[in-house]
Amino acid sequence: MSVTAVVQGRPDQAPFELGFRRGYFTQQGFDVQTVLIPTGAEALQAIATNQAQFGPTSPSAAVFNAINRGIDLRLVADADHLEGAADTTLSIMVRADLASSVKSMADLKGKNVAVGGAPGSVGDFFIARAAQKDGITPDDMQLSYLSLGDISAALANGKVDAAMLTEPIVTQLKAQGIASVLYPGGAIIPGSHLAVFCYSAPFAAQPEAATRFMIALLQGIRDYDDAFFHNIEKEAAIDTLVQYLSLKDRSVWENATPSKLDTNGKINVDDLRTQEAFYAQRGQLQGGQPDLSKYVDPQLATAAVGVLGVRSS
Repeated sequence: MSVTAVVQGRPDQAPFELGFRRGYFTQQGFDVQTVLIPTGAEALQAIATNQAQFGPTSPSAAVFNAINRGIDLRLVADADHLEGAADTTLSIMVRADLASSVKSMADLKGKNVAVGGAPGSVGDFFIARAAQKDGITPDDMQLSYLSLGDISAALANGKVDAAMLTEPIVTQLKAQGIASVLYPGGAIIPGSHLAVFCYSAPFAAQPEAATRFMIALLQGIRDYDDAFFHNIEKEAAIDTLVQYLSLKDRSVWENATPSKLDTNGKINVDDLRTQEAFYAQRGQLQGGQPDLSKYVDPQLATAAVGVLGVRSS
């Protein structure tokens, strides 16, 4: 069976990439064709129209608004979430020369703070929660929205004072002495989804095939978890990822905080509703909060775990 999978070539593609390169999808009877779609909006459209059957998306106002407009897809498995207080997968970083004077978000009042991505994304959610913790609001800062690459350059040349960034850029900027972490995402919004895997609705409606695909996906996720959280065949995993993904620096793969995915595919629906409510409160949703129970489908991951067995990590 042929399946088209949306990919973006970034390090966070690693769990899928391991499953793909190790032949797990082929073993389940799939001929997976990957299509590189760099923007989230285009990827969402491809899956919603069944031009692609699988790919990741990030919870955002844009996604919830798309659902309100009738775009049909199924959220089927965790693709990245924040763990505990030390998880820097998503981080607020401060320029190195300001690190001694900026100890909380309150110290960023009036300063230039860059957010990776577009307005209405998890970056806004993170910044708002961190600001609230320290007694200010996002309006107290001068926020700008830039690409992650542009933010790195802006921190290096002093154009911005602080920024929300993702791994492995967080580790790279720390190693280069350009910026330091003020707040790891896990310290502010633990458990929050940064991404979820989607199926097109027609593909999800084929439970036997959709479950087999999920089995292969979870095998890749578990291999990734084994390598980066349990040091099982880590070098072999890095060999594959360096060969096929955009990040070629082995030291970053070895040292950066890895993405955390639920090895049983479980989606935290309560978190998605919390993020959804945040965007609604900010007036960024047209049509109110969509009923996520119509779009989150846990049955496929549950069926796949029934075959593979439950993982405790």
